[in-house]
Amino acid sequence: DDEFARFVAEVRKRGQPVRGIVMLMSDSGMRVSEVVSMSRPQVEGLVLRGEVVMSGKGGHERIVVLPHAANDVRPILDLGGWKSIGDLLGNVRDDGEPTMVVDVRAKRLRAIVSDCGKAAGLRVRPHDLRRTFGTAVYRRTGDIRATQVALGHRLLATTERYVAADPGPAARALKGRL
Repeated sequence: DDEFARFVAEVRKRGQPVRGIVMLMSDSGMRVSEVVSMSRPQVEGLVLRGEVVMSGKGGHERIVVLPHAANDVRPILDLGGWKSIGDLLGNVRDDGEPTMVVDVRAKRLRAIVSDCGKAAGLRVRPHDLRRTFGTAVYRRTGDIRATQVALGHRLLATTERYVAADPGPAARALKGRL
């Protein structure tokens, strides 16, 4: 949609690693915590093979697929000195003190996504990218179970909340049957 295209255009104006990290989030449906804790070997696997097994919320494993953003993500592999995506977000708290805490890095990533949204004239939170991804999977497949797997949800009811506003596939399937 037009708003998402504006957001992506703004993200693509940013340098690395911001562009790669935000596009990774956008095109994979990963949670902030999953992105900041993603290791270099996991990023390499995702870029080179197009998929990687991740441990998500509650330790639930899922396969993360990166269909479109590999070209945006690949350049962060050329950046040296990092072991996890969180390292690329800096090790400094708002007060200037060094930290290794994932929560601070997650806060930084949330701020980056919000700043990109503001520059595009939008209010965007990281979880909005996840919901957009889930809705896109559902629209392409019409398969709620495939969407559940793509998002790594344990409960189908959680996935249903993500796509509840999109009756498209169901309406098309029922058209002509009633």
